[in-house]
Amino acid sequence: MNSRGVFRGVYMENYIGIDLGGTNIRACLMDWSCKLRYFHKERTDPSKEPKRVAGQIVKIIRILQGKVKKGERVLGCCLGLAGLLSPDGRVVKIGPNFGWRDVPFADLLNRQLDMDILIVNDLTAVSYGEFKSGAGRGSKNMFCVFVGSGIGSALILNGSPYEGSTNVAGELGHIKVREGGRACGCGARGCLEAYTGGNPVRERIMDIARVDKDSFFYKAVGGRIEGLNYSYVEKGYLKGDAISIAIWEEIRDLLSMAIANVITVYNPDCVVIGGGAIMNTPRLLNAVMKDIRKYATPPSLSNLKIKKAILGDDAGMIGAALLMMNKKG
Repeated sequence: MNSRGVFRGVYMENYIGIDLGGTNIRACLMDWSCKLRYFHKERTDPSKEPKRVAGQIVKIIRILQGKVKKGERVLGCCLGLAGLLSPDGRVVKIGPNFGWRDVPFADLLNRQLDMDILIVNDLTAVSYGEFKSGAGRGSKNMFCVFVGSGIGSALILNGSPYEGSTNVAGELGHIKVREGGRACGCGARGCLEAYTGGNPVRERIMDIARVDKDSFFYKAVGGRIEGLNYSYVEKGYLKGDAISIAIWEEIRDLLSMAIANVITVYNPDCVVIGGGAIMNTPRLLNAVMKDIRKYATPPSLSNLKIKKAILGDDAGMIGAALLMMNKKG
């Protein structure tokens, strides 16, 4: 048989998907039927030195290769990571979670592996996972936004990831919403991420707690300000704290308007929203989902579904494996 997902000659198709995060690496072995055959998770090498991380990835790939049965074959590995990539996807131009600049990561892997290696932005992998197997299943054009430590997003157009002319499309977190505004981790000022991303918001409320010991944020954690996170904005909002309300409403307005503008421009039939920060602030998430419809143009809303992500932490590795399967298909 030679149809996709059946036996080809003497071997069965398998694919490896890896989500390389700053804290953890999640990897899976997926067969031709999209079944996850094996899952592996471990802490990312704390040094974050490119050669050491590459060596760690190689070991994981070899572990997964060892799980295939005699007569089967692993056809390739797709790896998703946060960052800006070169047009051919082989060089990590900027990897903020690792402090990387111009790292030829695909070459580091291929020096030790005779395997097809594909590297994509982590949100490209996450969005493809949700598109094929998650909340976006059945859609044709999808926009995916994840609010975690930062703001990640990606577009699926006509069933395929849209990465732009230089492989950096979908950077919603770095559109400008305030001229000369708050500093962003990308080096610019006034980015959406600086006002709505998990880490920037955490840093902002920690600064408030340091300065004002009478603030809600300081009292909520008994002065242990390192325990503050994104969810405390919603906790303060629900308690009627004026500063929390102002920050909560700013996040709601900026995030919903930014997503709505993308809807107006690209006219997707599905928007999927997820990420640890926003999923842990359910009232904020529901408000953003509602307000998107207030800001987008009516014609772009006629066939639009707005959904919450459902694959959780597995989305990246699943999407990566599916992208490699699609490439080989």
